[in-house]
Amino acid sequence: MRDQRYVSIFRALGNETRFAIFKMIVDSKGIYCSEIIKAFPISQSAISLHLKELRNAHLIRQKKRGNVLYCLPNRHLIKKLTGELQSYFEKY
Repeated sequence: MRDQRYVSIFRALGNETRFAIFKMIVDSKGIYCSEIIKAFPISQSAISLHLKELRNAHLIRQKKRGNVLYCLPNRHLIKKLTGELQSYFEKY
């Protein structure tokens, strides 16, 4: 993975609220956006911006189910990232 990719991933996760949203998505293995909105005391538009950042970093995917959006963690990227970080830190 290129360094710039790491930067965008860690930048996306560097915001406390965004990290909490990401953790909620990963822990639930997928969740409706409406459930995320209910869980945080911020506006729907702010949640949408956080989700956009996570999508742009390829950490999550969104699928439409009927009229609503469903958020899923990008398991492939997460596994790749954790594997690369583990092998990087094993050098030390």
